Amino acid sequence: MLTVVLTGQTEDFTITDGTTDLDNIITGGSGIDTFASAHADDQDTFIFAATSGANGVDALSNFDATQDQDELDFDAFLGTIAVINGASQVAGADAAEGATLVAVSIGAENSGAGTDIDNSVIIFDKGETATDSIAKIQALITAAGDHDEFKLASGKKAVILHGNADDGAQDFDIYYVTGTSGDTESMVKVGVVGIIDGNAITSEMFGV
Repeated sequence: MLTVVLTGQTEDFTITDGTTDLDNIITGGSGIDTFASAHADDQDTFIFAATSGANGVDALSNFDATQDQDELDFDAFLGTIAVINGASQVAGADAAEGATLVAVSIGAENSGAGTDIDNSVIIFDKGETATDSIAKIQALITAAGDHDEFKLASGKKAVILHGNADDGAQDFDIYYVTGTSGDTESMVKVGVVGIIDGNAITSEMFGV
């Protein structure tokens, strides 16, 4: 196992996965950290920082999101990720909400109105008209979480992956999202991850 810790480093780093069958655990710094998970037998983990400012905008590629493979660790930002609800939509989400969700939604739960995404990782499909831009996704999230909306109360946090959930290699933008009382959520890009198969993402990619 190779462990690389860049906490406190402000420079841009490129980490090379040069050895077959060597699991890598990488903690990013605040620069642009670049890492390609180069070997199919590896189980690589990239650990994101507690804030967007401490993280930078990282560039990750060739991640395998299937069971028992590579992992994106957002625990420093979110805390412990909670319950897994549903394979194709959040449990309790109605048809309008569920149509915007893809693959896995971790930690989200129905609150009787909109779907609460606090402490959650949510994947939105860039190929769908309703969610083809981050601005449209932001409009779906409110502090109150009315019917057909996603709830994120002021100060609460979620992580969004935004990309095409299709077969084959796909890139997903990663955003740290923090709720505000004025329904203008803070949405800060902290990375891009290239995933080997965009429609084969499992919850285990997020440590669950």
